Amino acid sequence: MNPRTLILRSLWHYRRSGAVVALGVALATTVIAGSLVIGDSVTGSLRDTALARLGSMHHALVAPGLFRADLADRLNAKQKGGQALAALLLRGTARNTDTDAVLPNISVVGVDDHFNALFNVSNLPKLTDREIAVNVAFARDLGVKTGDAILLTVDSMNAVPADTLFARRKREEATRALRLEIAAVLPNTGVGGFALTSGTKAPRNLFISREWLAQSLNKSDMANAIVTPQDASPQPSLSTACSLDDMGLRITRHPEAGYISLESRGYVLNAAQVDAAMGAPDWFDFGRKKGVSAMWTEDWFSDQYSQQWSLYSDLLRCAAREGNIEFGAYVIGTIGTVPDGAKYKVMSLVGHGGKAVDSYTFGPSPVFSDGWSDNPKVYKPYSDAFTLIAKGEKVLYPGRPRTGTVAILMPQASQPWDGSAPTKLYMREIYGLYDALIHAQYPMDFVDDTDVEEGKLEKFGYATLYVTSPNLSNKAQTAIANWVKAGGTLALFPGACMADEYNEPLTTLTSLMGASWGTVKREDAVTWLFENLQRQPVTVTDQKRTGATADLYLVQAAGLTPAGAASLATLPDGKSAMVETAQGKGRIFAYGYWPGYTYETELDRFDKTRLPQGWRKDTRSIITTPARLAGAKRHVEISEQLVEGTVLDSDAGIAVTLLNWSGEPIKSLTVSLNLTQVPAGVKEKLMTAIAGKKLKVETADDRVLLCGQAVTVMKGELL
Repeated sequence: MNPRTLILRSLWHYRRSGAVVALGVALATTVIAGSLVIGDSVTGSLRDTALARLGSMHHALVAPGLFRADLADRLNAKQKGGQALAALLLRGTARNTDTDAVLPNISVVGVDDHFNALFNVSNLPKLTDREIAVNVAFARDLGVKTGDAILLTVDSMNAVPADTLFARRKREEATRALRLEIAAVLPNTGVGGFALTSGTKAPRNLFISREWLAQSLNKSDMANAIVTPQDASPQPSLSTACSLDDMGLRITRHPEAGYISLESRGYVLNAAQVDAAMGAPDWFDFGRKKGVSAMWTEDWFSDQYSQQWSLYSDLLRCAAREGNIEFGAYVIGTIGTVPDGAKYKVMSLVGHGGKAVDSYTFGPSPVFSDGWSDNPKVYKPYSDAFTLIAKGEKVLYPGRPRTGTVAILMPQASQPWDGSAPTKLYMREIYGLYDALIHAQYPMDFVDDTDVEEGKLEKFGYATLYVTSPNLSNKAQTAIANWVKAGGTLALFPGACMADEYNEPLTTLTSLMGASWGTVKREDAVTWLFENLQRQPVTVTDQKRTGATADLYLVQAAGLTPAGAASLATLPDGKSAMVETAQGKGRIFAYGYWPGYTYETELDRFDKTRLPQGWRKDTRSIITTPARLAGAKRHVEISEQLVEGTVLDSDAGIAVTLLNWSGEPIKSLTVSLNLTQVPAGVKEKLMTAIAGKKLKVETADDRVLLCGQAVTVMKGELL
């Protein structure tokens, strides 16, 4: 018997059971296919119904409270071809005055004449005073028709929320009853079927003049909803068109008491308003007005980011300088991964002039959520740090940091225009710029818009200013322009100084660059995750000026088109990545990419028990080019880059803190310290403090040279 015959005979023998199986498969397939078809049909029907109820609307905003109705007009002014409409959407109860029938939970839609344009079937008549239009579902359920009168009860929209102590409880105060006349009954399709929610049941709609309804509730010119048929999201324009008054808020100044208050029409702030109001204060403004007796902050980052304490400390120091107050911080003990992490953090803070350190919070973590007494691996680093401080406390505590020679502008006018979005690239760039500059031992300061306007660039004698801020007042930009022409060096990064504090275009500084960026979008730093990094080459065309051979850009590029400026580096598309131009006795550098982001990001952070590895020398050279060519002085010169040196001066002596950020031991180190402005007698005290078996000391007229012989500087060491 061959295989073919065997198969045929088997099929014939089992024909009955095979037929049953085939029938079962066919029936199951039919049921499944039918279910899918019916499911798709139901889904499609629900979708079509929901879309029909929206008409041509693409976006709708419904606020928990009232705002001024002209917000829609302001939004339209911000958007090209804006067609936003204001509405007043409430829930209410209708009563038939003839039969006393009641229809609860109806939709009260206060609209203007233009609402009709959002629907293909647009038969909503012009409504005046007490006239209303209802849809068929409403008329059927309440038993009314055109010309009938109804009694509508709605919430009176009191400013004070109903769930607060001060809310009005009496019915006549909490609600408003309005006698109305039905002018038209609309089909349940088109405008009559309007709803912002989905469902199979037709909504019970009552349409009324928004303006008249608002007046009847003693809320003239108010609305609580905005709808728009535009595809583009109104969110970006809304953040600039909306005012505090639209949110029922106001800021009241109390000059006699020295404070300002945020107040609500509703007497109490809701949770979202409280969260927004509790945003971090402007450190510089806080220090300038002596809002506290000492500037203070805390860290919640891992030990790998210990270097951020240098940045935090310089920010706190410069903010405290505004009011001539001290600064300190909580150094959190719960995040200990690098063996000497706590030591790096504490010495960064103290070395920059911090006068108080709180090792927040000692205690068991099960009792104190932030406690670290049950985290013994941070004990020794803390002990080492405070032991080191104790050895030099007589010099450290009275010591005052020297003013930096290079400054970074802390954006003040830009952040209000960022909305509630994540940190922008222009803010994140500051971290990498700062790191590169201190790695090259440039003493750093921070200034804000007010400092610039008040002439602090000249007062403190800065050689170089780095600016990433898109917004800067005309007064500040004019001050910077004059400072540059008098000999200062300015470094601008993509989109910097393209608008004033009101977000209006301004060219005071960008017109002096000798190049242009075009349009630069404010990108969110958080969107540039590792998988999105571009890693495109930057070709250095003037290696002598920059001291670099090549670089990378990882994120947004904004190539420059030179118009008189010299190009120092280019992007793959041929546009300039860095240009330089002279202005009077000074010069301006402009960048077409974010080198600080490259410097901070292109690192090896995989081993969490050690500091980051692989700081890019070429990127550091490109960042520090403006400071180097400006001749910015260093207070302490160190033979190895990536070692930060901070100096504190006092009559008691000089304290130098060395912080090795390379993460590798340094066997030999030469430190040259500028002593030009040191009070008499301090040199001798300094010699006594540092002389030891492992250090050879050489002195000149105004400098002291410390030559390390087989010295390991792995941690922050106090000289």
